[in-house]
Amino acid sequence: MSGRLGAWLRRALAGRGLQVRRLPRALLDDQEAELRLALDHVVAHHLARSLPGEFFFVQVGAFDGRHNDPLHDLVVRHRWRGLLVEPQREAFHDLVQTYADQPQLVLRNVAVAERSGSRELFKIARHREGLPYWAAQLASFQRETLLAHRDVIPDIEELIEIEIVECTTFEDVLAPLAPERIDLLQIDAEGFDDELVRLFHATGRTAEILCFEHKHLGRRRHDACCADLVERGYRLALSGPDTIAYRG
Repeated sequence: MSGRLGAWLRRALAGRGLQVRRLPRALLDDQEAELRLALDHVVAHHLARSLPGEFFFVQVGAFDGRHNDPLHDLVVRHRWRGLLVEPQREAFHDLVQTYADQPQLVLRNVAVAERSGSRELFKIARHREGLPYWAAQLASFQRETLLAHRDVIPDIEELIEIEIVECTTFEDVLAPLAPERIDLLQIDAEGFDDELVRLFHATGRTAEILCFEHKHLGRRRHDACCADLVERGYRLALSGPDTIAYRG
């Protein structure tokens, strides 16, 4: 392939959000041998470079602190200080039990939003037989986000419930803690993630590491969020359904 044709093809693929990579034969034969950047790698790099002091994190959408949770083992092993936010009452009860022996953590049964007040949260009825193990984690301000899982849960529309949750702002939820710095902001908000990234930066704060779920955002919203993060000096990595942004 000529250089000009190759450049045209790369531009055409980039316009569709695609990229061609040349991989060694060994990685083509054994995909599990490829080293991929994950959140714990970024955290380790940050800890190796950061000034002495306690690691502080904020987790929005903590659920029960165990299922599909990328932070649980790190929090327990290193006894990080942090703030964990979960709006669902039943999941929050489980979260409290999960971290009952971690007094350095602050747990709040609220949702983070643009303003304080009550709001409808759409969720899947818990304790229904035959549902995927992750179904209880589907909770969103956007009903359409839940309906997008019809291919896996055909009767999902009949399982959707509404829970009225209390909302607060980033400013109000962080004010009592007054952290000197935020090392990690972890967001899992089922389609509200990019809005939470925007609201966080609107406070004037920054996080050295920012990880959010992008799989419910759609390409345009994900692109816009990533462009803003790059403009703010972050470098980005994709890890499965998550985007990891790092200022280090």
